Amino acid sequence: MTWQLTVPFNGAEDKAEEISSLCWDNNSTGLFVSDNEIVAGFDSAGDAQSVQSEFGGTLEQYAGFSQPNAGDTEIMFKDRVLSLSLLTSQSFGHGQHPTTAGCLDVLSHLPTPHRFLDVGTGSGILALCMAKVGAEVVLVENDADSLKQAKTNFESNDVAEPESHEDIASVDSKFDLIVANMLLANQRQVASQVQNLLSEHGTLVISGILDSQLEELCELYSALSVQATENYDEWPVVTFSHSA
Repeated sequence: MTWQLTVPFNGAEDKAEEISSLCWDNNSTGLFVSDNEIVAGFDSAGDAQSVQSEFGGTLEQYAGFSQPNAGDTEIMFKDRVLSLSLLTSQSFGHGQHPTTAGCLDVLSHLPTPHRFLDVGTGSGILALCMAKVGAEVVLVENDADSLKQAKTNFESNDVAEPESHEDIASVDSKFDLIVANMLLANQRQVASQVQNLLSEHGTLVISGILDSQLEELCELYSALSVQATENYDEWPVVTFSHSA
């Protein structure tokens, strides 16, 4: 049995970051962040209650956190409509959350790379779209269940299973295009390695952060230069590259 904790933050960005950080510190198995609440999964009731004692919220027990659901969706990507069958859970992975939609929009306007790295792939939707337009994709996802789900989505859409890693440290080649759609707490863990994996003329796309976190994000990726920042319902998507 697993536990699902729903904590409202009513649009207060600083509070959302505090809740998210405490959830990860207490071994959350996954987070979903909407405009007004955070839904977090836990294997341990004690871990969930530690967060609940600090921030309140509603705690429920499930046979499995965020039971996946399969559905067909159409995504406009690079001037074509991609019809996808996606197995998703409560993650940034169904294509509708502003962070995912923002990444898809930005990626759609960048040249299709030879090699594409998706860090924190979740359902695999971003990598799947890139694979559909001809890129060689590599997945990084430290949650084994999410990675399994992403692989299932590739199979369901008749795309060859991609190279995948649970630990970014095991990735040892350069990429023309990298995306990392993750909360700031996760960005802190991978930023130095992500920068090292970007090819000399490559592009990095970052999302999953709040407006109030932009300054820290730029500090994390200070080896690179900001090329553009676009906002999608107050969720920024930032594009980086190496300095000229």
